[in-house]
Amino acid sequence: MKSIKIFLVFFAVVFFTGQETFAQRYGSSKQYWSVGASLNLLNYFGDLVPQTGMMSTDFSKSGLGLGIVANRKLNSMVSARFGLSYGAIKGDDFASDFSDTQNGGYGRYKRNLHFRNRLIELNGGIVIDFFKNNSYYYKRTSIPTPYVTLGLSALYSNPQAVTPESFGGTWVNLQPLQTEGKAYSKMALAIPFGGGVKFKASSNIDIAVEVGLRYALTDYLDDVSDSYPTNMSDMSDLAKAMSNRSTETKAMMTGGIRDTGAVSTAPIESKAGKGRGGSANDMYLVTSFSVNYIIGSSRYASKYRRR
Repeated sequence: MKSIKIFLVFFAVVFFTGQETFAQRYGSSKQYWSVGASLNLLNYFGDLVPQTGMMSTDFSKSGLGLGIVANRKLNSMVSARFGLSYGAIKGDDFASDFSDTQNGGYGRYKRNLHFRNRLIELNGGIVIDFFKNNSYYYKRTSIPTPYVTLGLSALYSNPQAVTPESFGGTWVNLQPLQTEGKAYSKMALAIPFGGGVKFKASSNIDIAVEVGLRYALTDYLDDVSDSYPTNMSDMSDLAKAMSNRSTETKAMMTGGIRDTGAVSTAPIESKAGKGRGGSANDMYLVTSFSVNYIIGSSRYASKYRRR
């Protein structure tokens, strides 16, 4: 709830301050609302990717998402944006190369962790066009218009994984299990930024292609952050099993059989305090294809007001 409150305060300040300031300079009759929907492709960057590196991802694990958005044109170049989206991210150590000892593939394959997460994102911010339109919406340029975005998002995150066969091989929520012996919230903030290009399809319709990165202010979108728990006395058998997957012969997300040389016989107690992941926050990339409808007054009404 704290994340939602911070987000709402941020958007209120951006929107209402900008609305008042820009309306005086730009003319309220030229401001307008638009609403739209998007089809999104999500790619995850975090601890459960095939190779070491901040920008490493597994494109075969791309997830789909949907979004709705409302924009308020504030002046000739700036709009306020408010959106809600749903999308999936996932990762699996089984996709790593067991023979890769240079880029982390060997260690990841042996670790044998996986996850999926269905994210709900509430976001707000600003959109800055590269081309000005000092007139009414229907006179905006027909030339494709590049733009950049910056804002703040509130995320609902609920990472899940498939249990070992001895526990039924079913999807379970990981956050309550505290697989690293640490509590974290399902709510988190993220900083979205990116850019795109929009095209004027008609006087009231724009279509756009946008690529935006979400930098999450958490390292637990994948339930992997730091180290194996040091105190395991209070952990359930399921929590221990979900924390250490290196002893399993099967990769439960795909059902693939693991290389026998990667299967460990060491119990989780031998891993206490040892590294399980990295400390860098998680990120995900959102590639969006959207259609936006401009809610503006008619050309005739606009002409009449100018007389």
